[in-house]
Amino acid sequence: MKLPSFQFYPGDWRKDPNLSRATHEEKGVWMDMLCLMHECEERGVLATAGIAWTDEDISFAVGGDLTRTLSCVKELVRKGIAKRNSVGAIYSARMVLDEHKRKACSEAGKRGGNPTLKGVPKGVPKGDSKGPPTPSVSSSSSSSKQEAPPLSPPGGEAVVEKRGKKRRAEETVPHWQVLVDYLSNRWCEKKRAKFYWRPQHFKNLKSLAGLYQPYGVMALWDLYLGMDDQWVRGAGHSFEMFLAKIPALVDNPVWKIAAKKHEDRLCGPIDQNLVRALTQITSR
Repeated sequence: MKLPSFQFYPGDWRKDPNLSRATHEEKGVWMDMLCLMHECEERGVLATAGIAWTDEDISFAVGGDLTRTLSCVKELVRKGIAKRNSVGAIYSARMVLDEHKRKACSEAGKRGGNPTLKGVPKGVPKGDSKGPPTPSVSSSSSSSKQEAPPLSPPGGEAVVEKRGKKRRAEETVPHWQVLVDYLSNRWCEKKRAKFYWRPQHFKNLKSLAGLYQPYGVMALWDLYLGMDDQWVRGAGHSFEMFLAKIPALVDNPVWKIAAKKHEDRLCGPIDQNLVRALTQITSR
């Protein structure tokens, strides 16, 4: 779906420590890159059909003097303003996060803004505007023959109600089940309770795995569970707060080190050699 605009936060633009080190020319190039990201297939990521744009492609798309624009692009990456994902595509962490939030809100809106409405067939009355409010999770449903389904599957197992979607995730995301089990088990260790997955969690997790690779998401989850600020504690280390904290977690220098350890554990030395060989071939 094409959106006519994207959110811009003047306060964040002025207070960002990395952006404050950029020249006016670099800031102008970055703004043009944000406009390009907004129009890309995966909003916030400079890639087409999963293939990252080269720095030269970006410079040509931005326009102006190609040599100076290319220099600005490289400086934006070096200063930590522009990020690169696992396939080398430059992206805006804030725009990617905003897109995740937008999709989550859109999904909630389709259910009337209340997750308990999920699964109610079309045509079934949900109460008129003057009737009782939408029942909460704890409300009694004895007066209705059709009970709303639970917010999450029992037992904390990673089970999606629409199993077709889960199968597609397993086919398209490497180590999908390992990733889901790892996040569940680490959360259980931290909270001494079972983690309950919602269908929207799986959708967000699939997007994150495509952006950061499964081992990168595992490392982000480790760092998140180690956070102890008041907002994270207040949210009970929820998955939604995890999404909100991703830009800060990606900036943590420990993340790449932790991701490398998970990558070695998942892929092993033989697969790693194959990955490096394929990377060299595709970069020629």
